[in-house]
Amino acid sequence: MKLAKYLICLLFFYNFNGFTQNVDEKLDSLYLVEKSGKLSQKEKVDNLNQISFAARGYYPDVNKSYAIKAIAEAKKIDYPKGLVDAYQQMASYYYYESEYDSSIFFNEEALELALKHDLKEFIARSYNNISVDYDELGELDKAITYSMKALKIYEEIGDIDGMASCYLECGNVYYQQGMFQESINHYKEAYKLDKNVGYESGMAYDLGNIGTVFQKMGELDSAIIYLRKCATMREDLQEFHSLGITYVNLANMYRLKEKLDSVKYFMNKGLEVCTITEDRNSLCHLYTSLAFLEMDSYNNLPKAEMYGLKALELAREIKNLYREIKSLEILSGIYEHKKDFKNALKYQKLLTIRQDSLVNTENTKVISDLKLKHEDEKHRLEIENLEQQKLVADQLHESELAQEQLKSSSRQRVIYFLIFGLVIVGGLGFIAFRNFQAKKKANMEIILQKEIVEEKNQEIMDSITYAKRIQSAILPPEKVVKSYLDDSFILYLPKDIVAGDFYWMETVGSSKYQVDNSQSKLGTDYLEPATILIAAADCTGHGVPGAMVSVVCNNGLNRSVREFGLKDPAQILDKTREIVIQEFEKSEEEVKDGMDIALVSLEQQQEGGDTLAQNSCSKLKYSGAHNPLWILRKGSKEIEEIKANKQPIGKFRNAVPFTTHEIKLNSGDQFFIFSDGYADQFGGEKGKKMKTSNFKELLLTLADLPSDKQKDALKKAFLDWKGEMEQLDDVCVIGVRV
Repeated sequence: MKLAKYLICLLFFYNFNGFTQNVDEKLDSLYLVEKSGKLSQKEKVDNLNQISFAARGYYPDVNKSYAIKAIAEAKKIDYPKGLVDAYQQMASYYYYESEYDSSIFFNEEALELALKHDLKEFIARSYNNISVDYDELGELDKAITYSMKALKIYEEIGDIDGMASCYLECGNVYYQQGMFQESINHYKEAYKLDKNVGYESGMAYDLGNIGTVFQKMGELDSAIIYLRKCATMREDLQEFHSLGITYVNLANMYRLKEKLDSVKYFMNKGLEVCTITEDRNSLCHLYTSLAFLEMDSYNNLPKAEMYGLKALELAREIKNLYREIKSLEILSGIYEHKKDFKNALKYQKLLTIRQDSLVNTENTKVISDLKLKHEDEKHRLEIENLEQQKLVADQLHESELAQEQLKSSSRQRVIYFLIFGLVIVGGLGFIAFRNFQAKKKANMEIILQKEIVEEKNQEIMDSITYAKRIQSAILPPEKVVKSYLDDSFILYLPKDIVAGDFYWMETVGSSKYQVDNSQSKLGTDYLEPATILIAAADCTGHGVPGAMVSVVCNNGLNRSVREFGLKDPAQILDKTREIVIQEFEKSEEEVKDGMDIALVSLEQQQEGGDTLAQNSCSKLKYSGAHNPLWILRKGSKEIEEIKANKQPIGKFRNAVPFTTHEIKLNSGDQFFIFSDGYADQFGGEKGKKMKTSNFKELLLTLADLPSDKQKDALKKAFLDWKGEMEQLDDVCVIGVRV
């Protein structure tokens, strides 16, 4: 049984991934078009809208960001059609996020612009979108009003898809009002239209809705037939976002027929689909159904209560009045079964309140009136015109009578005064309303502009994060450093995402690995030892500018060793300075950037046939630009300092060749190279600079620790010193024990 369930899940995930892959392929093709550079300005806006449309419901961030881009580009070139489309894509983002008020706002913006430019297709689409928004909010009178407006235009322009969507929405509203036969009739009209144009996705949706209505009418066999047809079509079409609700509905049918095996099967499939697709509306329906199942079929009231509360929370979160009513209904029943009459009464009262807001005679009357108007539009218009003419005549007649009466009345002035007052009040009210609308629109514009800025900031952050990956690629991996320098550490703490500080390592000659695995041609165990070059560098600035300079300087070091074959530190720095200056001189503007650096070459000497023998010594050469070398001899209580040349790697008025210092180190001796970021950090109790003297004292206290422990202690000491203060500069400290 477990194996079968595993295989079902595996097959489902495969199909779902295949479906999202199709979406990805569509998006990839649109991205390629966007990057081709062959689009006109209007075509660019259209392509941005297509990307937003393709992503909706699957990639919310893409849906939103490309809609924002389309809005900005359409406004730049004054492209009304593209702007209307972009507003509608923005509305779709908010719809899928269940923020229906914001969706209505952008659909109304689209409608206003579409009406201004007589873009009938977009006018109808805006009406229909607003209808769906109001449906989700439970404002059914507004939903049916806008749906009828959309249907009229779709019929005028012969848009069958649009007509089908309107019939579908009307069917939804009639269903929620309990007018089931009207609902089925409208769903069947939608099905016929979808079938005529071969729109299989629409046909599946229509079948599912018809099945749901039959269930509500108690005709379970008919309901199951339609829902199974719907499920089969959606499985074939791989429409997993809609398939979840179909499985849930089928499970409910079998629950009513008391076929519990089928109930479990379809509930599990529904839960898998809804969870993965994150379809909150369907998941809410599922939780309600599971609550009914646990209460009615298994008498598991704690579990039923859990699902009921989940359904209520989700219904309120997505502002779905219909789902909220269903969850309140089941919770009231659960608490009644538990004999928790206090909570049962509480949820029953809430249920009554929400039902009153959904179903009332006024809504029913509005729906009936609108239905009659749509069935005979021409006749309605004629009657409306006649009534209007009669109304105008009556108003003129009444006005004449009123004037005659006022002339003969002693209260004439009072009435005029009242009329004048009403006009003033009405005018002020109108102005206040317009100001409110303008303020609302301005606020939404501010929100939109804020989102545009956030989108730009995100793009910048993405670029900087990618730059960090590039910069990280030029730094030697820790395992490579450790393979040559076992007892060493590198403390690297960039101030920002990318840094001006960097560390560098290169080897010249034989490596440790080659020594252990090579045979000397001379018949001895002697092999010329490898020279290890390691440096701590501090480029001008930090963040992005510093990182850009670091790439140039790193390249200069690499070329000096690899291309020019240098291994003496001073010669390497001289050649690097020459390369860096040449690179920056290519700019039309004068660039004075460069770097400070401490560069060490380390050559471990052989003794007794083993380059790593315990009593070995090492020959160290050092050269520096501003940054010194510190040496801590084994057992010593002082740090020796080898000073650097007082000149940078870069343009310098009194530049001289760099100096190489040669030092002999014994086993257990340690040296340190670093940038100035550690010692220059402000902090401590008085908020002062750490200074090099305190840095030296700290290193002396850590002398007996292994390198890895030294690194951890240095990092902790730095963070403790910094405290709540901002880090001022990048930090790079390298320690090596020979």
